[in-house]
Amino acid sequence: MSILEIIATQVIGEPVILFAIVALIGLILLKKPIEDVVVGVAKTMIGFLILTTGAELLTAVVTPIAAWINAILGVEGVQPTMWAVLSTGMAEYGSVIGTALLIGFALNLLLARITPLKGVNITGHIMLLFAAWATTFLAGFGLGSTALVIVAGVFCALQYWLTPSIIRHFMKDKLTADYSLCMPNVSGIALTSWLSPLIGDPRKNFQDIEVPDRLNWVRDSVVSIAIFGSVLWFALGLLAGPAVVAESTGGQNWIIFLILHGVKFSAGVAVVLYGVRMLLGEIVPAFQGIAKRVIPGAVLALDYPTVYHFSPTAVFVGFFSKLFGAIVGTLLQLLAGLPVIVLPSVFMDFWDGALLGVFADKFGGRRAALLVPFLVGIVVQFIWALAYPHTGGFLTANALAMDYPDTGFISLILGWIMNLFS
Repeated sequence: MSILEIIATQVIGEPVILFAIVALIGLILLKKPIEDVVVGVAKTMIGFLILTTGAELLTAVVTPIAAWINAILGVEGVQPTMWAVLSTGMAEYGSVIGTALLIGFALNLLLARITPLKGVNITGHIMLLFAAWATTFLAGFGLGSTALVIVAGVFCALQYWLTPSIIRHFMKDKLTADYSLCMPNVSGIALTSWLSPLIGDPRKNFQDIEVPDRLNWVRDSVVSIAIFGSVLWFALGLLAGPAVVAESTGGQNWIIFLILHGVKFSAGVAVVLYGVRMLLGEIVPAFQGIAKRVIPGAVLALDYPTVYHFSPTAVFVGFFSKLFGAIVGTLLQLLAGLPVIVLPSVFMDFWDGALLGVFADKFGGRRAALLVPFLVGIVVQFIWALAYPHTGGFLTANALAMDYPDTGFISLILGWIMNLFS
């Protein structure tokens, strides 16, 4: 690997290292004692690794559902997955992707320094994934190597810089103004924030749910998610059939496997939330050193799970709501006779659905958290299906599709324009 690739993929693209560097610089700029700097950096890294451990458990729990959904639907189609785009893209355009990420990150810092929009993206893995998609998307339209590096770098910079400010607009009143998010899901957050007040009442949310004394356990998100999760995993397993589920159990009894997966999902959420609290307790104060000394007014842009603690129950509800919306969206693609059928991306339905569930709960309460991610799931599924033919020759030749919502909208619009001229 080249030096640029190493810096891009193993420093900036490795979130725990990037978080540690940000915490280190921030605490030094705040002139903290050496012992506070060491403790702050260590807690930042530990908090992130705890968060990651919980995220890995959640990923392992939701991953088998993809095969079950495919078996239930009984159709073949394109399976959107960011990791396939990253691995295939790095094999073909590794140096370009690394350079595009570095250009994008440098321009993000510069633009945050000189413009009124102050978002600074430090979600290293999402930055790398977006750089991989931007590069492979643009390469599919025949851009030469020099043009590809420049255009992909600028493309990344605009996403890294603009997204935190847009998402913060929706976060600052209902969730928090202390930080923002940066992932290619501006479209989903905006649609959720607009629809939710029309559908529900934010005063009737999952955090303030009123139940009889005998049902007080419903208010405990860890317990309620475990119970309802086990029921839903069992229902999905029954629909898919014992034979299909058995392929994922590793020899364990399929009924016990399904019940335990609901409990494991709850455990994963609990671990993620613990890691989030530790991470935010260190990185947000440390970043103030950068915001005061280097980029005045800078706003830290973080990853999905950092908002899950605002409504843990909505994390679970939003996931399954969006997943069922994606299933309905796929069935509607079949009924509409679309030339390309895009299957649900269960991995992204979890992360996006959980995020949108929290936003919907804060903007429109329980009813919105149940319905809005479902509607967004249908819309996004159609957008991916319509966008796929416009994603460029490289991605379509490898049957690849990115599963971030914004990449679908960008592909549909920009890809269509570029296809007119290529």
